[in-house]
Amino acid sequence: AEAFELNRPFFKHITTGRPFVTAKFAMSLDGKIATVTGQSRWISNAAARRRVHHLRNRTDAVLVGAGTVIADDPSLTTRLPDLSPDSIRHPLRIVADSRGRVPLSAKVFDPDLPGQTVVAATELIPADHRRELVERGVDVWLLPANDDGRVRLSALFDELGRRGILTVLVEGGSELLGACFRERLIDRVWVFIAPLIIGGQQAPCPVGGSGYTLLSHAARLGRIHVELIPADDDESAPPDMWIQADVSYPEEEVCSPVLSRKLVQSNHLLKSMADGR
Repeated sequence: AEAFELNRPFFKHITTGRPFVTAKFAMSLDGKIATVTGQSRWISNAAARRRVHHLRNRTDAVLVGAGTVIADDPSLTTRLPDLSPDSIRHPLRIVADSRGRVPLSAKVFDPDLPGQTVVAATELIPADHRRELVERGVDVWLLPANDDGRVRLSALFDELGRRGILTVLVEGGSELLGACFRERLIDRVWVFIAPLIIGGQQAPCPVGGSGYTLLSHAARLGRIHVELIPADDDESAPPDMWIQADVSYPEEEVCSPVLSRKLVQSNHLLKSMADGR
């Protein structure tokens, strides 16, 4: 089983040319990632957040949307003070920002950060903003746009595959996660559920976008692992719940007949390995 997990990104890459993609989000028991006022720090406990950094430490790239950077201003580095600096790996930081909305003052653009930052943009990004990003050491990739002007995510993952990126962690926000699920790009989920009820019809949920119109089209979860994560800084606090699960999609043509066939072949190959065949 351990060998299977280690080799999944490799087999995904050789069968589809794309990386193995994990979606990560933390939410309350009623499915909210923030309050109606936007407060989101911290929904998950410290032990759960530390587990995310361990996942970053073995991931090639981290992907977030422009809205998440604007709202939360994350650095997207790996912070594990218990490990030696030589043991820490900082994944490639990717910001999907088609129009160059993220301000240059964002932490993720700090030239002193370890590792590399990439902005996945389209031709809509202003030339001066692109130039200033490059001057800060940020790589800017110009990618095709969807009809709504946003970065075509399939093109982004194709580019990552061409560059030898085998694993990607998508950390939000909800519109980006919704688009990734809609385009069938997610292979696995890491979900942290906090023992909270936030409420509010306008409070955001983790997966946004247009969604699936029919239940028969919805993404399915399998090989589900559930674990309780105690709050190590407060013995009286109830634990968070961590769910890891594989994601599968109804078999129908997506993007192109060739890619659809490759995705089906990849799923069959991975299932055979999991079953020990």
